[in-house]
Amino acid sequence: MLQKKRHAKCYVRFADELRYHGWKVCVGASGTVQALQEIMMAQGMDERITLEKLQQLKQRAIHCGRLEELEIDGLTLERALVFPSGLAILIAIFTELNIQCMTLAGGALREGLVYGMLHLTVEQDIRSRTLRNIQRRFMIDIDQAQRVAKVAANFFDQVENEWHLEAISRDLLISACQLHEIGLSVDFKQAPQHAAYLVRNLDLPGFTPAQKKLLATLLLNQTNPVDLSSLHQQNAVPPRVAEQLCRLLRLAIIFASRRRDDLVPEMTLQANHELLTLTLPQGWLTQHPLGKEIIDQESQWQSYVHWPLEVH
Repeated sequence: MLQKKRHAKCYVRFADELRYHGWKVCVGASGTVQALQEIMMAQGMDERITLEKLQQLKQRAIHCGRLEELEIDGLTLERALVFPSGLAILIAIFTELNIQCMTLAGGALREGLVYGMLHLTVEQDIRSRTLRNIQRRFMIDIDQAQRVAKVAANFFDQVENEWHLEAISRDLLISACQLHEIGLSVDFKQAPQHAAYLVRNLDLPGFTPAQKKLLATLLLNQTNPVDLSSLHQQNAVPPRVAEQLCRLLRLAIIFASRRRDDLVPEMTLQANHELLTLTLPQGWLTQHPLGKEIIDQESQWQSYVHWPLEVH
């Protein structure tokens, strides 16, 4: 392992120049980086690769003594024999280039070359293209998906400061809205379960494995009683953030359920720690008894997992 690190340092000849330019995002592709993320997900860690995590894995590899005895949760047998050398090289790169954090790219060099040959414009975001393709493939009602996304975005913008939410959380919430009816292509009664299964197993370019798991978990909990443990088992965002995104998604689906823009009421959503207070137009609850019943049921479901919700 020490020899591999020395070789890696010799090849990083332009380290000073690279450090001078710097970067906002550091991304690794396939191979060792993918194996590392699989290991971290299997052990319940977040998907960001740091030097500290690499050093911890190095110590575990050293303690094994022999490659044949290398057993780490999430490390497949076929990768085990080459993993230590790749880990050593990655540690050297992190050290020489002063990399603080690395994430996994959705593809490898060959995928990048293909995208380059297609002459795709910069504006064609990979995630957006993925969502559109999935919507067409499973005949999702795009207008309804956009309607739910608009309501969810409005809710998010009203509580993001109080809840200290990040932009990536907003993007993932909107992505969940775009796919929330995918389960209807299989069966109505268990649509959330089917939606979660499909998202977990579909190829979603632009989304990391951890983000796919979060999307599947949000879709699983889009209605009916909440499975809190599933929200805590994903590692794309902290459990508390996953709970908050789930709450916003559920409310957005409820208030867009009449499938017409002009029937979505003007609403104000306020957050005070975990308490959500939703203010509707005066008389709305009286004029919409079925809507009131649905909201009362939702408030009860959220209370079961200690999510206080007040509706006025």
